[in-house]
Amino acid sequence: MKTPLLNQKEIVVAPLVQDKTGEHYLVYAPFTGLFLEKSREEVLRLEQVARFTADKELQDTYAQLTTRQRPLQQIQQIEETTEMSILLNYICNFSCSYCYSARGRSRKQIEKETLLTALDFFINRQRTRAPRLQLIFSGGGDPLASSSLLETAITYASRRAGEQGFDIRYGMVTNGTLLTPEIIGLVTSYKINLVISFDVLEEVHNKQRERYSDVCAGIDELISHQIYPGIRSTITPLNVERMEEMVREMITRFPGLGGIAFEAVLNPSLFPTTEALKQFYTSFAENYFNACRVGLEHDFYVGNTLVNNAGQCRERACLSKFTLTPEGAITACSRISSPKEDFYDSFHYGMVTPDRQVQLDTDRLRHILSRNVYHYPECTSCIARWHCGGGCLLARHVYSPEEFAIHCGFVREMLIQTLKNK
Repeated sequence: MKTPLLNQKEIVVAPLVQDKTGEHYLVYAPFTGLFLEKSREEVLRLEQVARFTADKELQDTYAQLTTRQRPLQQIQQIEETTEMSILLNYICNFSCSYCYSARGRSRKQIEKETLLTALDFFINRQRTRAPRLQLIFSGGGDPLASSSLLETAITYASRRAGEQGFDIRYGMVTNGTLLTPEIIGLVTSYKINLVISFDVLEEVHNKQRERYSDVCAGIDELISHQIYPGIRSTITPLNVERMEEMVREMITRFPGLGGIAFEAVLNPSLFPTTEALKQFYTSFAENYFNACRVGLEHDFYVGNTLVNNAGQCRERACLSKFTLTPEGAITACSRISSPKEDFYDSFHYGMVTPDRQVQLDTDRLRHILSRNVYHYPECTSCIARWHCGGGCLLARHVYSPEEFAIHCGFVREMLIQTLKNK
């Protein structure tokens, strides 16, 4: 059903079901958070109210739908960026079947002077007046494969943040097998928000990632030091129908942990046909929300980025990205780390030079950031428009147009199911 006047008021309509009483639609206003189930007739009448046609029965409903309460998270220019991703190396002791950066693997680590130069640029009152900054260490490879550089980065950043008047926070994503007493001390001292990539079920983890027992031992060691890491699992065709089982295993095996995040794999090579991709996404949505219900019964949180994004409105999937690679390049995606990877040139917009300068191609960055919710005509009447921000730019690159359309359908379905569950 086309509702252009409601769309202009940021009210979107999506079909729900058709039964003996007729067609039913979800009427959703993302900026108010209000969502209603309405008949086809009521939707058409709301469209007329948007045309300034009097309708006493629906006038109050329309007023509620158009009263904004949620702020719009806007695209951030470089002087507004408060999060920096640091890829310390291309080194990894795993060979995950779905890895997005395997092509760039080598023994390369970032040069210390390059790292410090980038930190000086990022943690600088002349660049931004924001009160708080965040550093995220991720792959690349595994950040703990460069533990000395990690410690250097954190101690230097903390000292500089104090000198420049910033509150600074830290996050790190790791496979959990390279933890040492020194790293655990660093995590404790600097209150690093730690996330372990872990596929939970032994046979699945060993097939997709490897070293299940070592990861479990690492998690147990962290818990023994009262460090409770987040757990992130990549969902593939191998485990998409086992999310409930994964939740139950987490509750039993790691009772000290309070949740898990399930994220759908982004790897077209795992799906031989578009129908296989569509079936995977359908299965993910069904099994994810079933797993949520199991978690709720045990006060155990089951998260997902798309579900989390339903609570906020944004102009772009990533409002901005300042990612430092082991080569000293600056990219707009933390999954893009090496010139050997596809689409590297589409995300690369800067460099730390040998003479310790950060050079940014602002025109290139502007072009990257222009790929947002306003750029794509198909987003205009989409119910998920303001939550996905035009969609992940990397997904738009790796998927064909037909595949990305299926991906968009999945994003919409996850939002609709999230609203229904509320």
